Amino acid sequence: MGSSEMASRRDLELLHHCEGLTKQFGVSLFAAIKEWASARKVAGEISIPGAVRFYIASRRGLLAVKSIKEVAHDIVESRRVSGVTDHCVYNCKDYTKQINLVIFQCVHSLVLLTESFRTRWRF
Repeated sequence: MGSSEMASRRDLELLHHCEGLTKQFGVSLFAAIKEWASARKVAGEISIPGAVRFYIASRRGLLAVKSIKEVAHDIVESRRVSGVTDHCVYNCKDYTKQINLVIFQCVHSLVLLTESFRTRWRF
């Protein structure tokens, strides 16, 4: 449609229909198109629903051997027994808490994204 052309009634109906679809998932049409374009770029020639199905199926059997909290504790303890100063151990504890928070936020975001894809693509 050129800059001088008016949108037809059908164009507006399609726009409203698409906006309604994206509202079901709590996103704007613009955000949905950006998300789709990003997913399409990553997926390449693979269908997006196929890529998500494969991702979900390949993650089912994975179990954490140690929790992030246990790993963080082990790191701090290894610093403590190595003979470093109390200040160094304190800093290590502080850093592992910060890392733990960042990792938690990333994992939480991945879980939300996976659930969003499941809902959106009806897995």
